Amino acid sequence: MKAFVIYVPNHVKSQAYKMETIKSCEGMGFDAVSFEGATQHTVRDWIEEYPFLQKDKPYSRIECFRSESDKVYLTKKACLANQVRLWHKCVELNETIVCLEHDARCLREWDNPEFDEFLILNPKSGSHQECFSHVRKVEFNEGVHTYRNFLEYYFDNDWKGAWIPPGLASYAITPKGARRLIDTVKTHGCEQGDMTTNSYNVRLQYAAPDYLSVDCNLSMSKGF
Repeated sequence: MKAFVIYVPNHVKSQAYKMETIKSCEGMGFDAVSFEGATQHTVRDWIEEYPFLQKDKPYSRIECFRSESDKVYLTKKACLANQVRLWHKCVELNETIVCLEHDARCLREWDNPEFDEFLILNPKSGSHQECFSHVRKVEFNEGVHTYRNFLEYYFDNDWKGAWIPPGLASYAITPKGARRLIDTVKTHGCEQGDMTTNSYNVRLQYAAPDYLSVDCNLSMSKGF
């Protein structure tokens, strides 16, 4: 299974983390390769490549960031741009791919689980991140199941009440799911990446036990 590991260029720790991620995938059924990420400093180049990334979704979290902090806003925009680039890669290859951030670590062998559009590969470790300590925990049953009942989109727009994944550090996506999410961004505008991949816009499923864990000491969303 092709897996793309997003990393921050010219950042020593990120590149070291990336290599640890790739090493953890060896012999586990993942063909993991590096994927250079956009940053707050380079995201404008990708907005030129994908002009639809200029527009932000009204009444959204990313719109709040735009008014509060240019650094955070551009970082969140860069994170979404990285996902959009990988969704285009999925469509271009016309095959399912795995998308990883540099803090993901492989736990078990890939066994080609069947899913429809978007498969969360780290539901347990993702939901136990410190940033979600205030959210009630739910049980993830073994196998592949519909994802719900953990994180809810809460901004006052037409996505309110949709379920959102616990970050985007570890997921698989089919060409069908990738096309739907690209169309979502083109139609609705940009929102924070994990809030874009919500249950209104794509069919969310999870696989348990986790295929990968997440080491949050160096989150992609912190900005570099």
